[in-house]
Amino acid sequence: MAFFTEGKIILLEERLGNKRITEVLGDLEAISAARRDVSLENLFTSPVCDIDEFLEQQCPAERRALYIRTYFEDVYSVWPYLPRDAFEGAANAPNLGSRLESDHAWAATFYAVLSLGVLHEQGGSFAPLQGPAWPIFQRAMKLFPLLLMAKKTVAIAQALFALNYSSWSLEELLVTEAARICVSLHMNKISQPTEDTDAYSRVFWTVYCLEKEYCFQSSSSTIIDDADTRCPFPELPPEQTSLSGFGILIEFYQLQSRAYRSLFTVTALNNSWEVVCTQIDSLRNDLEAWKLSTPVEYRPGLHLRMRQFPKPSFILMALQLHLSYHILVIGIARLDIYLNCNTDAVRAAKSKTILMEAARSIADVVQLVPMEPSTPINMLGLAPIIATFILFELVVFNPYHPETPRNQAFLQIMAGYWVRLDVVSDGQVAGQLLSEFASISQESLSRARAFEDSSVQQLRSPAASTVEQIVLSEDLALHGGRLAGGQIGDQPTLLATTNGIAGSDDFPLDIPLPNDWFENGMFEGELRFVDVFGKGVD
Repeated sequence: MAFFTEGKIILLEERLGNKRITEVLGDLEAISAARRDVSLENLFTSPVCDIDEFLEQQCPAERRALYIRTYFEDVYSVWPYLPRDAFEGAANAPNLGSRLESDHAWAATFYAVLSLGVLHEQGGSFAPLQGPAWPIFQRAMKLFPLLLMAKKTVAIAQALFALNYSSWSLEELLVTEAARICVSLHMNKISQPTEDTDAYSRVFWTVYCLEKEYCFQSSSSTIIDDADTRCPFPELPPEQTSLSGFGILIEFYQLQSRAYRSLFTVTALNNSWEVVCTQIDSLRNDLEAWKLSTPVEYRPGLHLRMRQFPKPSFILMALQLHLSYHILVIGIARLDIYLNCNTDAVRAAKSKTILMEAARSIADVVQLVPMEPSTPINMLGLAPIIATFILFELVVFNPYHPETPRNQAFLQIMAGYWVRLDVVSDGQVAGQLLSEFASISQESLSRARAFEDSSVQQLRSPAASTVEQIVLSEDLALHGGRLAGGQIGDQPTLLATTNGIAGSDDFPLDIPLPNDWFENGMFEGELRFVDVFGKGVD
């Protein structure tokens, strides 16, 4: 996802009457550029102690057991790709040191799992390449070149997933390589069940979910072809109830993959308007059916309550479902607005409302997101940024709309979220800058109210001529104004005759579309903000 193209920034500046939005975005881009300049070379080149010293001094057996247990409790419950019993047995075996020396794929998995356990158990740092988990993760990354050259195996795919989950900064490199291995091993084409089928299916579907999520958000072509996939879902033992959530995630990412393929690829966008709109309707229906099929405690759109979940990992599963769902809903709504803004005002207005409700839902859900370096960046940063920018745009372009006060309230909630994250991260995350959007929109609303009250006073003045009253009435109507003493967004009855705009029961949201709002199949704006968080999170 990308936000605020050059054309949209110009429209915002014109509406705001100043360049404050450009200044804030410029500061954010500077932070993003600084994070891109942080070199990851040390992950591959810095010396590390030998394995025996590492096992004896830096990570003795009792601590290893704690970190591995923490991993399986906090990460495995969401992404159950690794056979726990076999892994723990190997990690506690007397020959651990020799296996770490000889089995590079298993060693990379071991170090990555250990680093995640450290991150969840000890905490970490939002600063680039800092925190107690990074030295362990570095040992895993030094093995990465060897994995690329080795014969492709399931163990290497497992290792690449562990590395990817540990470092969002390297997502493209790691997730695409893991997907290529799955395809080269024909893990997407399991026809006859064997004793390894369940292990294969867990690895394949874990990589599948990550690759589909990455491709959708980065507007990239997928490696795993859904039309060429025939892999059973993992078995769901009764005692591992979290695996049912994994199955729900798989079904969602299948829908997300279909959405990208049928709506956002170059081929899809060459289809006729009617075909694309039909695809949108079909996807929305299937997405709604999927949502209604999820357990109530996980269901997107319903208010999340922490007491519903027995373990923190179950909350993370619910957050993953909710936020991924709303991001997909937003992507579809934006496309529908683009297609229908000049041809079907009613349909476009409905999609604008869907866009608004999805942004509000994200603002509601992110209050439960753990502000920890171990939290996936899509939850911690991407979804909140999407909600912030949508709410900001809705407020600025719709100062008199009935829903604007509520949208501004949600934007203030997001501002509080960003300020808290800025404090928790010790200033490493640009939270204060992102909270500025609520201040800018509030100032815009205050100016709109002052203009409105002044215009209404002139309209009611006995000295105003008939022509002046008509001009003022039409100006207020076109801005969705109100009478003095009314509430923001109330439909002014005195202006009901002016083009039927302000007095209409239908008061659609205004989201102006610049020429560059939709480019290259997705929303490829000038500014991409994933790097505001990327390399600074363990």
